[in-house]
Amino acid sequence: MTRFFTQRFAASLREWNQTTVSYQWSSCDPGSEVFSRMNLNRKKVSEVVRFGLYPSMKQTLVRRVKEGGGTGGFFTTGLDSSTIKHLGIQKHCDINIRYWNEAGGQVEDGYLDTHVVGHEPAVRQVNDLNKTFTEMGIPLTKMVGLSRDNPRVMEAVSKLFRSELADKGNPGVVDLICYLHPCHTAFEKCCESLTKVSELEEEEGVIKIDISTLLSSIHGFFNSPARREDLTDVGEELYDKLAGFEENLNKFFKRHVSTRWLEMGPCLESLLDRWTSTVHYFTAFLPNSKDSSDKKALKTDRY
Repeated sequence: MTRFFTQRFAASLREWNQTTVSYQWSSCDPGSEVFSRMNLNRKKVSEVVRFGLYPSMKQTLVRRVKEGGGTGGFFTTGLDSSTIKHLGIQKHCDINIRYWNEAGGQVEDGYLDTHVVGHEPAVRQVNDLNKTFTEMGIPLTKMVGLSRDNPRVMEAVSKLFRSELADKGNPGVVDLICYLHPCHTAFEKCCESLTKVSELEEEEGVIKIDISTLLSSIHGFFNSPARREDLTDVGEELYDKLAGFEENLNKFFKRHVSTRWLEMGPCLESLLDRWTSTVHYFTAFLPNSKDSSDKKALKTDRY
C-alpha cells in the first residue's frame, strides 16, 4: 500500500511541478474526501516530501537492510555524482544500496542519501560515506562491495575507503568497478575503425560512413511530416513498379543516440527495413523534386 501511494504521489508531484499555482490533490485519489479538500502550494509539498515521506521511506529501507538474509544485513554500495541545475548549478553525489529483502525474497536496490558538493576530492567523498552510514546506523562491517565508475578520483575513493574499512575489521570489501564505460568506449572505437580508409581504398575511391552518424542523420532528416509523407509516396510507387518490393510503409526509422549503442541494432534494422525506398528517395525523388524546400535540402550537410 505504501509503495502504491508513493507511486501515485510521485505521479501527482510530477504533474504539479509543471504548474505555477497550487495543486488540487483530488487527482491523486479521486475517491478520497481528504484529498478533495487539500490544496497545497509548492513550499508545503516540499515539506511533505522532506519531512513526511522521505524519513518514513528511509526508515523502512534501513530496517530492511539490517534484516536481510539469514546472517543479516550484508549489502553493497553504489556511489555516483552528477551536475544538475538545482538552486543554481550543483553537483550531487548519490549513494545507493543493494541488499537482500528478506520479506520480499529478492535482491533490491534503494536510494540511500545525497550529498551536495562543489569539489569532490576522495577524502570528502569517504567522509560523506562514513557520515551517511553512521547516521543511519548501518554497520560498515556488513558491506561486501563498493560499486563505482572509473575516473581516477573514484579509484582513490575506493582505495581510501576500503583501507579504512579494513582497519575497522572489514578487509574483504570488493572493488566493483564499472565495466560499462570501457565497454562503451571499446564499441565506439570499433565503429571509428570501420570508417578508416586505407591508402589502397582511397586510391580506389572507397568512401566509408560512420554508422552512428548515418543513423542520426537519417532520423533527423526525416523528422518532418512532409518528408515522411514523401518517403511513403515513394514506397507506394515502388509497390507498383518494383517486383518483390514488400516494405512496411507504416514503419519509420528509430531515433539513435550515440551514447546508447546497445540500441544501434534495432535502429539499423529499422533502416534496412526501409532501405530500398530510402535509396530511391535520395537518388531519384529528391534530386528531381521541384519543391523549394527539397532543393534546399540538397545543400544540407545531412544530405
